[in-house]
Amino acid sequence: MDDDHLTCGPSVPRKKNVAFRYVSEDFFDAAFDYCDDNDDVSLYRSSPLPYSVKVLAFAAETDLIDTRLVSSARPVTPAEEDDIVRQKRDLQREGECTTTPAFVDSAKRMVEGATASGLTLRVSSYKTPGCGGHLSTIYILDVLREGALLRSFQISQSHGPL
Repeated sequence: MDDDHLTCGPSVPRKKNVAFRYVSEDFFDAAFDYCDDNDDVSLYRSSPLPYSVKVLAFAAETDLIDTRLVSSARPVTPAEEDDIVRQKRDLQREGECTTTPAFVDSAKRMVEGATASGLTLRVSSYKTPGCGGHLSTIYILDVLREGALLRSFQISQSHGPL
């Protein structure tokens, strides 16, 4: 949604529509310093709106039912707690941090939904400047069955040029 950076490849950059009012951060607001081909990212089309909206999409086979917005702390597993302790210890030992990074224990749940096959999907996020001050939003997708965590996936979105 930003027109200050050249696109990758031969395509012509699209200009920002000044009639739009941006009211929230957009997932694609990061300025990459490399050509990102956005593998596995689908294009969502809808009627034009005068403001930006967040879209969360799953494959058609993921039959979501009982989807709800949530806003509370994401539970941390014992393995994640151990990893946080290790990360903090390593940062203290190295002593080169110029900022105070955040860790997965600061993640807030955003949305949860059940699937017809009995799984629960939970999306959470948190922001961190990392150790060098490059702000990122970390998104976490948790897959649960009957409350037990089966697997977590994380993706990091950097804000601004690196």
